[in-house]
Amino acid sequence: MKMVSDTLTLLNLGGAYPHQKYTIAVKGKTTLDLQHIKGKQVCVTGTFEMFKEQPEVVATQPQQIEVH
Repeated sequence: MKMVSDTLTLLNLGGAYPHQKYTIAVKGKTTLDLQHIKGKQVCVTGTFEMFKEQPEVVATQPQQIEVH
């Protein structure tokens, strides 16, 4: 997880940047807790986009992210 700014957090999955398989871009203020997410299943709904030839899902609302 990388907090780029107070309104953009990136979750790189399937490998460390820049070798991740895909990214979840959380736009807007978030209270994501890395220790709570690490090693757990994450379900995200949002818009699928390509960014610098890498797939990412963009979530803009907290309810779009579920941690199991």
